[in-house]
Amino acid sequence: MTQPLPRRIFFCAITGCALFRKAAAFQFQRRRVEGEVTDREGIPLEGAVVQIENALSLKIRSYITNQQGSYHFAGLNSYANYRLSAAYDGVRSSVKTVSQFDERPVVVINLEVSLGQRSVGWTMRGGQQDQLKEEDA
Repeated sequence: MTQPLPRRIFFCAITGCALFRKAAAFQFQRRRVEGEVTDREGIPLEGAVVQIENALSLKIRSYITNQQGSYHFAGLNSYANYRLSAAYDGVRSSVKTVSQFDERPVVVINLEVSLGQRSVGWTMRGGQQDQLKEEDA
């Protein structure tokens, strides 16, 4: 025996709302990336500039570290890859990657800036980009 038409419409409406709500929750999941910026000896670097780049949209956000060398980026899309690095006194850290496949809601990445090496420019050699470095005395 088939259900009356109003009951079927009600059932379809409830099912559609539940599926839409689940899809909306899936689409808007956010994550947080945080950590500390230190020198080679582990001393926190206040005033370091940390940048995070969304590899999909190429949007860049910046954060200046506090007295403890801490930074954080909240509200990041869980379904995008990010590149993260820090700069302090003209020196950059290595670039770290946050993968879209990393399911942690809070990702902790500590960055180290080697203050003994100072970036002085870029040069192209044989199709590859090399960074020139100058050792500080």
